[in-house]
Amino acid sequence: MNKRVKNAIKKIPGASYLGYKSLELRGGLRTLQNRHVPTVPKRILFSTSAGRYHDSCKAMAERIHEIAPDVEIVWAYRNQNTISELPAHITPVSYLSGAFYRELAACSVWVFDCVLPQGIYKRKDQFYIQVWHGDKPMKRIVNDAVAVNKQYRKRTAGRKINEDRYCDLFMSGTKMFVDIWERSAGYHGKVLLTGIPRNDVLLRKDADASGIRSALGLEPSDSVLLYAPTFRDHKVDYGVVDTDLDLNRVLDTLEHKTGKSWVCLKRSHGGDAMILNNTKDNRRIIDVTTYADMTDLIRISDMLITDYSSCAGDFAYTGRPVLLYQDDFDRYASKDRGFVFDMDQSPFLRARTMPELLRLIEDITPERAAENDREILEFYQSTQTDHSTDDVVSLILAHMNNMKTKGAGRSQERPTKR
Repeated sequence: MNKRVKNAIKKIPGASYLGYKSLELRGGLRTLQNRHVPTVPKRILFSTSAGRYHDSCKAMAERIHEIAPDVEIVWAYRNQNTISELPAHITPVSYLSGAFYRELAACSVWVFDCVLPQGIYKRKDQFYIQVWHGDKPMKRIVNDAVAVNKQYRKRTAGRKINEDRYCDLFMSGTKMFVDIWERSAGYHGKVLLTGIPRNDVLLRKDADASGIRSALGLEPSDSVLLYAPTFRDHKVDYGVVDTDLDLNRVLDTLEHKTGKSWVCLKRSHGGDAMILNNTKDNRRIIDVTTYADMTDLIRISDMLITDYSSCAGDFAYTGRPVLLYQDDFDRYASKDRGFVFDMDQSPFLRARTMPELLRLIEDITPERAAENDREILEFYQSTQTDHSTDDVVSLILAHMNNMKTKGAGRSQERPTKR
């Protein structure tokens, strides 16, 4: 079903409640059907909020295959068009399909970067890891958002959050997010605080990113501005960004200031091509919404402009300028989820009008940008390292080997591609 249609249906009174209850019933029935499916020690299921091959799940999957190629990796996709992103050794299953529920029973390890679906059951010998898609949020999430936003409350009516019941390990690269997750998801279990895997590479300053630039058709001399706003709960079409931001004026200002050639990579949150009121695409403005991995885009960008997205906190690891353009601040604060902190008390460099934004760009220096990034990371109480992937993978493999020693999962059946 078209995503816009789905979002429109969610706004019908009672539709979300009935939808989540239906999922809960279906999940319960699938669990009963699969109760005799044996758990296979060396099989792992990954599920991301968008179903794409990206984020921390991608970093973990790549590392597992690198050091333990005998582990079977299953990936839950949500759009048939994204299956081509997956390497040949990964088995795709459609999210919430019969094959998906069967793999929930068969896999000894689950890794999600979003909340678990309704009505599922985790066995005692299975290991569930939660690695949320962003550990430096500005906006409220999960139950925190439900408490303050009427529209979000309607959209999620009937949803149950089972993180505290099922999660064995929660990953975060900031102490602030541990407190937020405890409050918003009700989780009080074990925490691995060495970071989230997608951000490991941002701390490795010698990591080669030339292949990413080439894949996007960038010239070696191009400096890169990344524009990546978040979604609005009160809008059906996430790709349409209702802003007076003029990216051409921003690029003109950057080129005049630096004497270099600049291009802008623009990326919408919801997977739809971005449409801006005051900006027409040209050779300097490239829509990269379909590019799966945000971390890649961060690595090659010289400056970030966003609004309320957690990518601002991640970008701080680069030491480069990150600016917030919030021309709809009052509307966002009243119609969307609200914030997890007082924005006025945060260290972020913010603008609410084009003149303010251009002035920030004119005034920012490399030294001030690096200082501000340190302030942002201190604000979130960052604990990110460059080895969180290795840390969690070692725990995953230890669990698998422990299961194998105990003789669990004697079945050798292969994952079902569906």
